[in-house]
Amino acid sequence: MMLQASDPKVRELLSKGEFGLEKESLRVDENGFLSHTQHPFPGSSHIVRDFCENQTEINTSVTYSPHEAVEALGKYYQKIERTLRELPQREYLWPFSNPPYIRDEDDIPIARYGGQETSKTVYRQYLSDRYGRYKMTFSGIHVNYSFSEELLKTDFELSGETDF
Repeated sequence: MMLQASDPKVRELLSKGEFGLEKESLRVDENGFLSHTQHPFPGSSHIVRDFCENQTEINTSVTYSPHEAVEALGKYYQKIERTLRELPQREYLWPFSNPPYIRDEDDIPIARYGGQETSKTVYRQYLSDRYGRYKMTFSGIHVNYSFSEELLKTDFELSGETDF
């Protein structure tokens, strides 16, 4: 069933959900080649690795407006930039969704997890075997959005349905 989007109250409530952003970027060296250093943000729950060791991903917390989510993304991005600037060999975030020049598949280091997280590396190896490493280096931004309970209830009341 579709939302009753023509109803003004439903439209108003669309912006009152929960929002989050995920942004992936490849780390590159000063020549624009993929970095081969370890993930420089250990222990961070908001700055993690995606498929490969050099694919940094920002995951914002749940926020209650798009503006808050964008602010959080900016805060983590600045932290990444500061850290990369201070590394012994300066690194940069590749600004595009398409990856930079990649020498060969061995140039793409699968994310390395140890201990209780070893299964994450095993899963990435599966993705590599299934789709190839090149495909997994494409990076982007994902918007997460959850409807508010108020929106769902308001829409339900307009729907004429009897079972919420």
